[in-house]
Amino acid sequence: MIQHECSNTLPRFDILLIGTTIIGLSGCEVTESRVSKASALLDEIGLLDSTPSIDMPTSGSATYTGYATGEIDVSSTITDTVIADANFTATFSGAGGTLSGSMSNFSASTGGFGSTQSTDMAGSLLTLSGGTISGNSFTGAIDGTLIYNSNTITVDAAASGGFLGPAADTLLGEFIGSSSVSSGYSGNVDMVVFGKQAP
Repeated sequence: MIQHECSNTLPRFDILLIGTTIIGLSGCEVTESRVSKASALLDEIGLLDSTPSIDMPTSGSATYTGYATGEIDVSSTITDTVIADANFTATFSGAGGTLSGSMSNFSASTGGFGSTQSTDMAGSLLTLSGGTISGNSFTGAIDGTLIYNSNTITVDAAASGGFLGPAADTLLGEFIGSSSVSSGYSGNVDMVVFGKQAP
C-alpha cells in the first residue's frame, strides 16, 4: 500500500491499488490494461495540489472520467480487490455546486490484482447521490448493488474528497461504508475514486 499526500488541504488517502500491486491479472487482458491506465492516472493525480478555493469555477459544468478501486468484504473470509469505471458530473455555482456520478463495469480479484483469480461483476452499479460541492471539496452518498457470483451485495457508503489542479481539472475522493451480502454476511467497503476532465 502506497500513500499519496494528495494536496495541502485535502485529507491523506491510502491508495490501495497502485504500481505492481495492481498489475499482472493473468488471463484478463481487458482488466490488465484498465489497471495499468488507472495506475497511471492515479500517479498523475497524486502529484497535483488542491485547487485553490478562489479558483474554483462558479458556473457551468464539467465531466470527469476515471476509476474506482479498493476493497469490499464479500464474506467472513473473503475481501475482494475491485476496480470499476467511474464517471462524474460537477455543476458549479457561486455557492459551490453539486456532484453526481456512477461506477460500473466492476471486476474483482480475491487475491488482489497480482492474482490469477478474477471475476467480472456483471450488472453491478454504484451511484453518487446528494453530492455537494463546498469550496474545493465535495461530500455525498454512494449506494447501489454489486453482483458477485450468485450473491447480491448492497453498498451503503459516505463519500468525501476534493478537486485538484489549477482549475478543478481532476477530482479525488474516498468512500467508506458497509456491504450487506444476500447470503446474510455484513462487511465493509473502502474505496477511492478519481477522474479527470477530457482535454
